[in-house]
Amino acid sequence: FLYFIGRGVHNLFMAARQPCEAAPLVPPHASVELDSTSPGARPPAGRWATAVAFSLMCFVTAGDFVLAFQLDTVASRLGIARTDAPQMAKLAAAASLVYFSRLAGRLLHGVVFGWMHPRHRVVLGAVGCIVGNATLLVAYFATQEPLTTSITWFAVSSLVTGFSAGTLVANGLSVLGTLDPSIKGAAAAGFNTGWNVCGALVFGVQASSSQPTQQYGLVAGLLVAVMIGFVFTIVAHFIAVRSVPDDNVQYSVSKTFADLSHIRRWLPPIALTTGATCLAGAISSMTPVVAQVYYSSVPRTEILPGIYGAPQWGLCVGCATVALVGGAVGRQSPSVANHVRIALGMCFVSLAMSLSTYPPLGLLIAPALAYVPATLEVGAGSADVDRKVAREDHLIVTSFWIMAFDVGVGSGTALGGLVAWSLRGV
Repeated sequence: FLYFIGRGVHNLFMAARQPCEAAPLVPPHASVELDSTSPGARPPAGRWATAVAFSLMCFVTAGDFVLAFQLDTVASRLGIARTDAPQMAKLAAAASLVYFSRLAGRLLHGVVFGWMHPRHRVVLGAVGCIVGNATLLVAYFATQEPLTTSITWFAVSSLVTGFSAGTLVANGLSVLGTLDPSIKGAAAAGFNTGWNVCGALVFGVQASSSQPTQQYGLVAGLLVAVMIGFVFTIVAHFIAVRSVPDDNVQYSVSKTFADLSHIRRWLPPIALTTGATCLAGAISSMTPVVAQVYYSSVPRTEILPGIYGAPQWGLCVGCATVALVGGAVGRQSPSVANHVRIALGMCFVSLAMSLSTYPPLGLLIAPALAYVPATLEVGAGSADVDRKVAREDHLIVTSFWIMAFDVGVGSGTALGGLVAWSLRGV
């Protein structure tokens, strides 16, 4: 586990030292008024901007993992039995608020925070994520016994964290794209590292120990690490993003609605990329849910041919493998020309493996493989937005594109449980 943490920290510092190299991304319809210097002509944004891109996505996805995949841990901490259907339903509803509020953040940040410049919304979003995670930590995990057994505070944490993360990512990727679009590779690497390092740790502890106190301690440690990460992101953001090419643009609620009215102008160039991103999000969330639900009733299963163990070991090894190799995919993703075809192909292969019900494929390989096209689309899809969209439309298009990924993730999570139960009925 320390090795996986070390790899994540190593990736963070390597991202800060060496900006991703990729071909210059020059929007063919860039607005001369808003940005008279093309992105290809600007110097690289530097190590701090690259570190912001990496850490922003890394700690957002790490926080998402803690909220999305710790439902049983929170239930155990609150004394809710898995057989208590009404209470578990309330807890699941509270957890689902993170998805809805994140979608709301993507859609409404231009309305709620219309008076703020996007680079200031980044800081506000990071602070909101810290507050949301701190709420969860203080209410349930900071003391030997939870301060409260009410589900309300879990719902509050989900709402605040989701809306803040939606605001943070949409504005962060847009602002960073104006500085140096090639650093989107660092963002994709951070996206991969945050999720899979957390996954390796959480599933490893679940597989190796049945002691609830160890799982509580892990969740508390991850929450603290995520909050420290957001503090680093804020500091690096202040250092790296002192000004952006469109600082003279007056952002307002009316501008947001004006941008939406031009959907026929900015949607066609990124329609295919948006569809691929949505599908990648759906498969990346569906396959681990299928694996967890389908194999949850067996204490041991075949991880590799002839090798048996707890089902969580398969997910742990898969996450660890993708954490090690997915960073390279992310760093190179902005320069991958045929990323849509590659992502679609990997999605369908992963889906077929997930439905096979053969543990080495469905438990070990499918969830790990599914996260590779998601990582690829985060970097390459965001780079497509930089290439194909005019500067004045960049923020609204980035929000729409990342919202499509959220729709995919939510749909995949919902379908995963239904697919798993249908497979168990075969």
